[in-house]
Amino acid sequence: GEEDPDNTPHIGGNTWAGGTGGTDTAGLGGLVGPYRLDKGHVYRLDKGHVVHQVDPELKKKVPQHIIDEARRMGQEALRERLRQIGMSPEESKMYDDVLNLVRGQVVQLQNMFSSLKAQEGERVWARHQSDGVWDDAKVVEGITGERNIYKRRIESQDPDALRHKKKKRLLFVLDVSASMYRFNNMDQRLNRLIECTQMVMEALIGQEDKIDYAIVGHSGDSDEIPFVEFGAPPKNKKERMEVCQRMIANTQYCWSGDNTESAMARAVGNVTSEDADSYFVFVISDANLQRYGITPQSLARIIRKDERVHMYCIFIASFGAQSAQMQRHLPAGHAFECFDTKQIPIVMSRIFAATKLLGG
Repeated sequence: GEEDPDNTPHIGGNTWAGGTGGTDTAGLGGLVGPYRLDKGHVYRLDKGHVVHQVDPELKKKVPQHIIDEARRMGQEALRERLRQIGMSPEESKMYDDVLNLVRGQVVQLQNMFSSLKAQEGERVWARHQSDGVWDDAKVVEGITGERNIYKRRIESQDPDALRHKKKKRLLFVLDVSASMYRFNNMDQRLNRLIECTQMVMEALIGQEDKIDYAIVGHSGDSDEIPFVEFGAPPKNKKERMEVCQRMIANTQYCWSGDNTESAMARAVGNVTSEDADSYFVFVISDANLQRYGITPQSLARIIRKDERVHMYCIFIASFGAQSAQMQRHLPAGHAFECFDTKQIPIVMSRIFAATKLLGG
């Protein structure tokens, strides 16, 4: 669409970029535009116009060939945006501005990651005990009347309990669907997601000897959009900035829809694809799930699918009580509301403490 020099929040029509958008112009909450466009700040998307939602019944009346063309235009725009992504001095400042908002939380997470214990080293068998479980190696002693023929599991006193023979594998599954961009002006949910991502990437710098992590996204287009691969963390600020920009680009240009359920199921196989000390999956979402028929029961089945995998849902936004309802019906201790990024280190500390992997 054409650029309005006055940046007026147009509602309806098919001429201007921004506003609600038309059938072939970009906007927010419109009929079937090719992608979303908030006429606010490029990186922190919190200065745009109020979102006007078009009646879903009107959307159902749009001919399929127009929908297909709009989707093609959106995918083309995404490819072009990803090609353009680099790092200018202005973008470097934008990254630093957001990082400064969460620098204290980065330090908290760094301290927490540094104190994680190796799962295989935290408990050991104590033999020659007078009670416990039968020690098969003490059969002869048992026959001859020896009393200390049992063994018990105890906390390791080995100072190397914090030393990892295998790495922990952490997989972050991020919601980069259309709703993250569309409603960011209402509650800063996309800003919050970007802050969380920067926080995690920065905090994991220097933890490569004990933690291997990956970041994937999901949207209406895909249930697995790779942002950071296992074994290949971003090496510098430019690469971390590119991760954030690619996330924003996907929320802006992806097709409507939700693949949370299949993304979670795929994550179980992905995180366990290599041997590790332990496996964690963190699903960060805006809880906009009910409209797509996704229930807490279906998510709970995935959370319980593999007992080796510790999977948690962290809801960073919600319409009304959606996230609270999800949290209430998901397995206890596996769902959290976190509408302030300052809470993220607290939530993650509670998670690792519950798995007894935090050093004292």
